[in-house]
Amino acid sequence: MALVPSLLEKKGEELCLKLPDAVRNSRREMGKIVKYNPFWFPYASEELKADRSFVLEMVRASGWVLSFLSADFRADKEIVYEAVRNTGYALMYAAPELRADMDIVFEAFQQAGREFGF
Repeated sequence: MALVPSLLEKKGEELCLKLPDAVRNSRREMGKIVKYNPFWFPYASEELKADRSFVLEMVRASGWVLSFLSADFRADKEIVYEAVRNTGYALMYAAPELRADMDIVFEAFQQAGREFGF
């Protein structure tokens, strides 16, 4: 779809609100958009936001996506682990029980250290 490259060159909430349903429902197109800018994840269709495999792919691309997920996904150990593996600071968006999980915390601190060059 030729629309995506032109979308990626533009910014702003107004553009996101005007995304055609065909793009918002497209795993491929929304995947490109969210990988370019994870803060556009909320503009994906409800079906994509509820699709565990899509969510997993997006948190692997950017841990910041975790901040936009439902409570169920924030409590999903695999999703949270992949999010903090990408972005250590995503730990703050995990469910409380996972913020206390030593595997998750260790991975988050390892990633945060890499982000600071340690």
